[in-house]
Amino acid sequence: MFKLQLIISKFALGFRALLGNIFFVIIVPFLKLALNPNRAYVLLIDRKRQQVLLLRQILGLYAWKLPGGGLKRGETHRQAVCREIQEETNIQINPQNLKELYIQRVRNWSTSGRHVYYLYFCSKEEIDYAKNPREILQISWKSWHIKRNLSKPLNEILIYLRRYFQSLQSIKK
Repeated sequence: MFKLQLIISKFALGFRALLGNIFFVIIVPFLKLALNPNRAYVLLIDRKRQQVLLLRQILGLYAWKLPGGGLKRGETHRQAVCREIQEETNIQINPQNLKELYIQRVRNWSTSGRHVYYLYFCSKEEIDYAKNPREILQISWKSWHIKRNLSKPLNEILIYLRRYFQSLQSIKK
């Protein structure tokens, strides 16, 4: 009888954990966007190597994404992206060195907002990062030609980024 109770309690704990994961993977991101649709992201770029710093969050769909997140009350997009990258990767960046790349207007049921994407140029060697173990599963420098396991917005941004640098190269010629 005791063994049966133990098996049932383990099953219940596993089921509760599964429901918790479903809640955090599906419902929490949805609520965050619904409550605050204003977001800021940064592409840390090593131009020489054609690489961008990407991360995977613990809670999510295991796709690569950019450092960044939602704005807090009274915060600008630039301040938010500096705070978020500090929280997620322990990297300190100067807000004056951020270059605005792309603004995406977002409309939800009752609110509208903006997702602002910034460029930050650096070299891989000068950036010393450490992941926040409560939020981040993995941090890695990836080629900006990567096409697999990306969130949809990141895929669109990288296409835009490649076109941007191709246009700069054609202007130089």
